[in-house]
Amino acid sequence: MILALRLIAGALAALLLGTAALVFAAEPIVLESPVGGWRDTGRDSEPMSAAVYPAPLASHARHRASALIRGRIAGAGNKSWTLVVNGNPVWLAPDADGAFARPWAFGPGSNGVEIRGEGGRVSKRVQLHSASGAPPARLRIILGWDARGTDVDLHVVTPDGQHAFYGNPMLASGGGIDVDDFDGGPEIFSTAAPLRGTYLVYVNYFGAAWRAGTRPLLVTATVTVVTEENTVHEKRETRVVPLRNPGDLTLAHVVRF
Repeated sequence: MILALRLIAGALAALLLGTAALVFAAEPIVLESPVGGWRDTGRDSEPMSAAVYPAPLASHARHRASALIRGRIAGAGNKSWTLVVNGNPVWLAPDADGAFARPWAFGPGSNGVEIRGEGGRVSKRVQLHSASGAPPARLRIILGWDARGTDVDLHVVTPDGQHAFYGNPMLASGGGIDVDDFDGGPEIFSTAAPLRGTYLVYVNYFGAAWRAGTRPLLVTATVTVVTEENTVHEKRETRVVPLRNPGDLTLAHVVRF
């Protein structure tokens, strides 16, 4: 009797281990970076311009992001995927092998990273605490768009007339463009000490890779403005901006701070 029970228990244990192995082997989404927990971005940050993936459409891609969000989606196919960081959604386009990489400038404190599938279903979630020592961004403007092989640029004109864009990423006031990306973004403007007044937010359809004789790709851009991020006073507003032709420059938002 005892021998029979031991055999049954051994068989059940083997079955459970085999099932667990299959579940982990078939995990559809692997988030390689960032990992959850405490993260000292003041020590482990790296120049993201050397880590952008895939190769940039335009040569001006550069940023001072504090992290690269990267991973792999098994069987990604042509499904719609969304990267959501701290509640801010950005279109995600994995390559043919399901690999993806997006730079992001994490603010100090708690940060949440999610990968969502079709219908907004959360497929992967990581929570981390960033201890960068840098002051939090009181104003953050995030640009994203929904087309591969395209480059859309964020332009921000500050109340004192300064112009932040890929050609002038750092402003005298200390704010600027943290991330200048392609293939859906993000492009991020942030400042820890915003000037009082009106900010003009423009979106420029810089370029696209399409064949001669065909129509340019229609692009839908989203501009999200976040104030007092990661505080009880945080506010977020998103605008949708349709872009039809490369070269288009559109006033997407007027922000009064």
